[in-house]
Amino acid sequence: MEENDKPVEPLESDCCGQGCSMCVFDIYEAEMKNYQKSLSTNTLESTSFAISSDHYKEFKVTNIQETEVGNVHIFRFDANHVFMPGEHVIAKRKLQKGSITRQYSVLYSCAKYFEILVKIYENGRFTSSLMKDWVLGSSVSLRGPFGGFDIKSPMNDMIIFASGTGLVPLFSILKSILGNHALDDTSVICSISFKNWNNIFNVEEIKSLADYCNFTLRVYLSDESCANEKVKRQLSRVADKVNYFRINEKEVHEILKPFSNLIKLNFIVCGSKTYEKDIESYILSYRSSNNNIVKL
Repeated sequence: MEENDKPVEPLESDCCGQGCSMCVFDIYEAEMKNYQKSLSTNTLESTSFAISSDHYKEFKVTNIQETEVGNVHIFRFDANHVFMPGEHVIAKRKLQKGSITRQYSVLYSCAKYFEILVKIYENGRFTSSLMKDWVLGSSVSLRGPFGGFDIKSPMNDMIIFASGTGLVPLFSILKSILGNHALDDTSVICSISFKNWNNIFNVEEIKSLADYCNFTLRVYLSDESCANEKVKRQLSRVADKVNYFRINEKEVHEILKPFSNLIKLNFIVCGSKTYEKDIESYILSYRSSNNNIVKL
């Protein structure tokens, strides 16, 4: 392990201030512990198709796909590891002195490769120059997997809330549930929040989920100016209900109202810490227990 591998403490400007469930400072603390462990065990990075949660390995970029959103890209890496629904990896980039890391949820995986979705921030230390380095054939340091969501059969009805890129880990979870005929009786209500229509990525994937009869999608767009006929027509193809305001307590209660036994419901909430805290408080104001609320 080289000195240049030592994690660099994030700047205050690296934090978006939105209370991400895994903040850059949280990742830094975890990386420092891993770095100290690597020093004591002399663990080296290696190139292999098998990913490891203990140390970084190099994976080649084999495909880069642009999405409907200009600053969002999907990167594919060869690997002989099938990720569980909802899992994520940690990516590392080396600087002249030290390194920086970010967490990315796995969008899709199979026996030969996996994909992650990356949002490029113009002034972000990790992503501002990423497109110059993460090119076809280049190597990226990754470790994982972490997190995940256990899908069992039978499964109670599920209500999902996601905001922004918090939608990414839910694609694999939703596909695993909806594509499982043993869970055809499990109803899934998914509420997603974005600023406007242009911020919604992977629209085709969302459309494919909308084809399942046990899946209901509600969309919340906080920018009221996007409430025009063109957007309404586009969203009508994928969503059962569209609202041009932020999701609030009244909306959450409306979603819960048809269910007579809330104890049997499963909840998944994924977004910034502020978003997750708000949604959880809305759920708890309608019922007293949060035993079935999972935050990704």
